[in-house]
Amino acid sequence: MSDTTTRIRVLLDWDADAKHAIIWAADQAGLFGKNGLKVEMVPPLPQRLEKVHAGEVELAINYPHNILLMRKELPNLISVGVLVKTNPEGLFTLKKSGIDTPKDLENKTIAIGWSPLGRSQIKIFLDYHDLTDKNIKLIPIGRKGKKLLLAGEFDALNGVQYANPRTERLGHEINFFPYINSGVPNSAFLVFTGQKDWVNGNAEALKRFFSCIKEGLSLVKEWGYDEWEAYTDTLEGRNRDEEMAVWEITLPMIDDGGDLFHHNIEEIRKLQDILYTDGMLETTYPVEEIFVNSYLT
Repeated sequence: MSDTTTRIRVLLDWDADAKHAIIWAADQAGLFGKNGLKVEMVPPLPQRLEKVHAGEVELAINYPHNILLMRKELPNLISVGVLVKTNPEGLFTLKKSGIDTPKDLENKTIAIGWSPLGRSQIKIFLDYHDLTDKNIKLIPIGRKGKKLLLAGEFDALNGVQYANPRTERLGHEINFFPYINSGVPNSAFLVFTGQKDWVNGNAEALKRFFSCIKEGLSLVKEWGYDEWEAYTDTLEGRNRDEEMAVWEITLPMIDDGGDLFHHNIEEIRKLQDILYTDGMLETTYPVEEIFVNSYLT
């Protein structure tokens, strides 16, 4: 690596999948190298934000609520751009269960993940549909949720909409009830997080990074079977047709017709309001100083 090359290690939120294709495509097209960048996708690790704060990676793809919840412990982190601009979370059920509307969840069991925000969102969802813990049973669940749902251990599971093709590929038809259709305010779901000192010292390199992945997005939009095959061949446990289906759902959440990668500050304020109202934040923060658009092209 030459002295003029900036290294950017991007710690992924999850095992590499369709939404990360724009980074891979930009790299394969040589866009990073032409712009003085060496970009590496780092597989997900525990304590992602702590690793950014410690300088072990330059960027991490993570959740806005985590940045807010850890603001007191990690005050030097900021979000410099949005990968997924729409909240894709909601509940999904198997069609064979006969749960075709949220009202059908009455007297059923719902499994939800460990996320504090997830608990707040399900509360808003249930209130919206006049459901309560008196006629709904909530149970916590880990990464084996889908397997247990298919085994009939519970009736509904919270998840992300763009992962639905993974269940359908196993031969199971599903119904999906988005939270944002049931009273939960929409907001960015995944953002690029960096250490403020590093970001300020590498502002031009960061702008080139976003310019490159913008071109990467344009390339992936034109991909056919061969390109998706080449990409998924590099990913353990991923299937071409499945990732193509995931991409079709994810694309409008990345490119919603507005400014690519830009934060919607008002939406993030509403997200912070949920965290504060439910007692997860002791105070509120000036979100416009934490979620910034000045490093975007």
